Amino acid sequence: MLTQKGIADAALKNPVLLERVVRNKSLLFKDTKASYGTAILGSLKLIPSQEQLKSIRDDYDKMAEMFMKEFPTWEVIINGITELEARINRA
Repeated sequence: MLTQKGIADAALKNPVLLERVVRNKSLLFKDTKASYGTAILGSLKLIPSQEQLKSIRDDYDKMAEMFMKEFPTWEVIINGITELEARINRA
C-alpha cells in the first residue's frame, strides 16, 4: 500500500500536490458526484459510508479468485485507509 512504500510520506510533505491533483481531476475527470472543492487537508474523507463499504466488500470478496498471489484481508485494507485518512487530516 502507499503508506508502506513511503509514497504517502512524500505526498504529505508536499501540500501543493493536493491542490494540483484536485485541479487536474476537476479538469480531466468531470463527475457530478465529486466535490473536488472540499478536498482540503483536515477534512478529507477516504472511507465511504457503511452502506458503500458493504457493497465494496462484497465485490472484493467476489474478486478473491482473480488474485494470483496472497492478497491483503479486507480488514487490513480498511484499517490502512482509516489510518491514512487520519494522517492526512492531521497534516
